[in-house]
Amino acid sequence: MTLVGPGGAGKTALALAAAELVAPDHAYGVVVIECGRLPAETAAPDGPNLVAEALRSALDAPIGRESPLAATAQILQGQQRLIVFDNAEHVRRSCARLVDHLSRSCPRVRHLVTSRHQLGLPAETVWEVEPLPVPAAETWQSDQIAASPAVQLFTRLARQIRPRLDVASQLTAVAGICRDLGGLPLAIELATARLRAMSISDLADRLTANQAVLTATADHRLPHQHTLQSTFEWSEQLLPPAERLLLARLAVFPATFDLAAAEQVCGHDPLPVADIAPLVTSLVDHSMMQTVDSGTELHYRLLPPIREFAPPTGPIRPSPKPPDAAICAGAAPFCKRSRTPRETSRRRSRRPPRTSTTSTPPWCGRLTRTIQHCGPRVPRCWPLGDRFSSNQG
Repeated sequence: MTLVGPGGAGKTALALAAAELVAPDHAYGVVVIECGRLPAETAAPDGPNLVAEALRSALDAPIGRESPLAATAQILQGQQRLIVFDNAEHVRRSCARLVDHLSRSCPRVRHLVTSRHQLGLPAETVWEVEPLPVPAAETWQSDQIAASPAVQLFTRLARQIRPRLDVASQLTAVAGICRDLGGLPLAIELATARLRAMSISDLADRLTANQAVLTATADHRLPHQHTLQSTFEWSEQLLPPAERLLLARLAVFPATFDLAAAEQVCGHDPLPVADIAPLVTSLVDHSMMQTVDSGTELHYRLLPPIREFAPPTGPIRPSPKPPDAAICAGAAPFCKRSRTPRETSRRRSRRPPRTSTTSTPPWCGRLTRTIQHCGPRVPRCWPLGDRFSSNQG
């Protein structure tokens, strides 16, 4: 099973919470491979074996003449174990190669992957992890705002930093902060860390002006999780140039939009209209863009942090002529008929899984039910704890 979603959405927290609950079902325990500390497979001399080598090291398998794939398969033979591959988007092919090999040679070993893009294996079940629901802009009732999972996470983290902080009287400002951050747990954690030295209203004012003020103070985080901007740049670097350019152009939409709007506004040199649909699909697959499904229509939207860090006048646009007025003016009429924030906020925080096979293994069904149970717990289990070490057996 692969948990996919944008950076900072809580995939790791959800995976570790689920792994903790199902650990007793695995006689040989759980092992977690932190792929985020590995180099990109495209830049490593032994890219195809990167993840297999990391797993072999975690299992303390002896280094011999056999390949890392063969060594890990040999030591895992007959074991009932859960392996969590975390942050695997930049080593996706290497991870897919290992999981495919182990699925055939060690059928009792289970695999749980977190990534911004699915592995693409035939037997893969994909679970989409979306940001936490935020209060709609029209919501003014304190009880409704306080019931929002994003606001609950903000409140809990804020009180850990400042126990005497009065959040209840500032719920409207807190709701605005959570909306500006797109409900991303990582962004909310980085924002509440700022409350050590500023008030909630000061934080809200500065986030409205520039979300680049969000910086991690803890050293345990991966380099691309130290700031919200570095999280976006980590994802953006995995995109081909054409997709990066389209993402920059789509940033002019302040609300949701449909495919026709994207084609009309963004389909010009050097991106022909015919290329927009497949590029949009790829951006969705890379978790850089969210879908809003009404059942009969499909709209798209960029999370506020992604929209801010991918401005149409940014450096990723190769043309010396800025799209500025022409593109922004072209997007305006489409935004007037876009979905409202209230409609967007009605989306479920955890979508049903997408399965690429007609028959899902029973263990995967049990893990799916476990993740459904853990989903509402994400605000309570964030930030991450050290539930498992990388070499736990």
